[in-house]
Parts: sequence; structure tokens; C-alpha cells
Amino acid sequence: MFYKALLANILFLFLLQNAQAHLLPAAPTTIYEYEGTIGDLAIKMTFATSYNNRVTTYYGTCQYKKVGKDIELAGAWVPRSESFELVEFGGASGTVSGYFQLKYDNERVDLITGTWTSFDKKKKLLVKLNLKSEREE
Repeated sequence: MFYKALLANILFLFLLQNAQAHLLPAAPTTIYEYEGTIGDLAIKMTFATSYNNRVTTYYGTCQYKKVGKDIELAGAWVPRSESFELVEFGGASGTVSGYFQLKYDNERVDLITGTWTSFDKKKKLLVKLNLKSEREE
């Protein structure tokens, strides 16, 4: 139930942001590139953040280095848990394949840690990502 609500909230935020995009001036977008692991699998994650109407959204891709294919990501900042949650769209025809719950490290600003959970909730793996670069567009 939690993941259905998360997905519904992400969709709502996306639609709200796009509906109001023409009303607000565009802010610079920062692109972040991270590398690390999910369990023992090497991964590269690239995402941007967008702040609109007091909501921070995340969108981008992740790539399992062993596979080499970009997988779409979308999510939002969750103030109550001081984390951000991403939905991974890596299933057949772009369906949901998993969920990330990630936090910025309090000690190191270049480190993100958290978990990845499979869509069916049968697998849960630790995630550790190190910032490689960031740029504004």
C-alpha cells in the first residue's frame, strides 16, 4: 500500500509541476552523478532535482554497470523521514521494478546511503553512492 501511495504522489507532483511550469520562471537544474553499489552490484546513478511549489522532485537514470542499460527513475523528497524516495522503472515496457529510499549522509555531503527494494518486496539490498560530479544546466 505504501508504494502505491508513493507512486500516486509522484504522479500527482509530476502533473502539478508540469501544469504550473508556464506560470513560474525556470530555475537552474543541477545534475548529480553518483557511483556505488546496490548490494554487491556496481551502479551509476544520474539525477536532477527540481523545486517547485515547496516540493523537491528527483528524476534521472540508474545503470547497473554489468548490464549497461539506463533505467528511468522518478521520486520526491520526503520531509518526515529526511530522505528521498525513487521509483525504478526497469521492468518490461518500463514498469516499476523497484524502489529506493535514500538519505544524504550527515557527515559526508558526497555520500548517499539507503536501501533498494524489489517491486515484489522479496529483495532488499543496501545502497551506497559516492558523488562523482555535479553541474548546472
